[in-house]
Amino acid sequence: MTIDKLILHIRKIAPDKVVQEVADTLQSWKTNEMNSEALENSFEKYLGNIWLENNFDYLQIYSLWSEFKRVTIDSIGGMTMNERLFHFGLVDEFENASTDLEKEKFYLKLMARR
Repeated sequence: MTIDKLILHIRKIAPDKVVQEVADTLQSWKTNEMNSEALENSFEKYLGNIWLENNFDYLQIYSLWSEFKRVTIDSIGGMTMNERLFHFGLVDEFENASTDLEKEKFYLKLMARR
C-alpha cells in the first residue's frame, strides 16, 4: 500500500473532522522535514491521542496504518530509492527537484544512501 492509497482509504472511512485530520496529518508529512522513521513514531503517538466517537472508525484507521507500516516502513531497508519514492508518493516531487541538494532532501527523508 502506498501512502497516497492509505490517505485515500482513511478519507473514505467517515466525513468526521477527526478522521479527515488523520488523513491531513499523513498528507502533510510529504512536505515536512520528518523522515520515514519520525513519521512512524509521531503518527503512532498521534493515533494514541485522538478520540473518535466511533471505535470502528479508529480500528479501521489503525488497521490501514498497520498494513502501510508493515509493507512500507518496516520494509524500507530492502527497497531501492525508486521503490521508496513510489510507496511514499514522492516520485513527481523527486523528479521535479532541480538540484542535487533538493534531491538530497528526499534521500534523507526516505533514509536512503547515495
